[in-house]
Amino acid sequence: MIDVLQPIQRLIAALEEERIAVPVVACGIATDAKAAVAAIRAGAKEYIPLPPDAELIAAVLEEDYEIIFARSGEQAIDIARKAMPDLILLDVVMPGLDGYETCRRIKQDPDLADVPVIFTTGLDAVEDEVRGLAAGAIDYVTKPVQPVALRRRVSNHIDLKQMRDRLANLALIDPLTGLGNRRMLENLLQNEVARLMPLNGWLSVILVDIDFFKQYNDMYGHPAGDQCLVQVASRLNAAMRRDGDRCMRYGGEEFACVLPGADPAGA
Repeated sequence: MIDVLQPIQRLIAALEEERIAVPVVACGIATDAKAAVAAIRAGAKEYIPLPPDAELIAAVLEEDYEIIFARSGEQAIDIARKAMPDLILLDVVMPGLDGYETCRRIKQDPDLADVPVIFTTGLDAVEDEVRGLAAGAIDYVTKPVQPVALRRRVSNHIDLKQMRDRLANLALIDPLTGLGNRRMLENLLQNEVARLMPLNGWLSVILVDIDFFKQYNDMYGHPAGDQCLVQVASRLNAAMRRDGDRCMRYGGEEFACVLPGADPAGA
């Protein structure tokens, strides 16, 4: 039987030795008394140590990846929305939302749905793995974690994710001009309308068409017509002054400039 008071007692003893007078609130088991003392001496109001398995995962992956930890399912979702990670490692047993529900909510979020989730958990029954995969996880790793196998699994899934991202980006780019294509325009308009409507904000769209382009093509040939489109696209894109302004090729010799927050006079 493990005496869960011993780590807390060691923490209190270490604080007394350092003559640091602070109340100790047991919101977690402090297994590293020296780290707790260092954190509190630095001004921390609380110290919640990482579980040993999280420390192992960090040691295995931190050399190759930037790692961000969350201590609950709710916090994991919030951090993921801000950081947009390439991959999420998720335990099943967590405070608040369990891993299954956290994974389901991640997969229901349009911005996070494509982020691969790997469960790393001590639950090793077949039904637990099936439940995790049904929630949307791409892989299921049982503890104790094998460092070499975990590193390889993470690397493989991140490589696949980055490949899918590149293919998805190519599907949204016009190959001739390098601008976004009609599909990207439709996605952008949908997102901006959803964002600006609750704010009662302006969304201006300028449609640009090259007059007599067919006659130009017929007279000078398609290579010259393509070069004309590239130059027009470059000039229009250079005219986008603000970070949120976007110019896209709508189709053929037509372009669309999307100006979020610009009223008609500003556009």
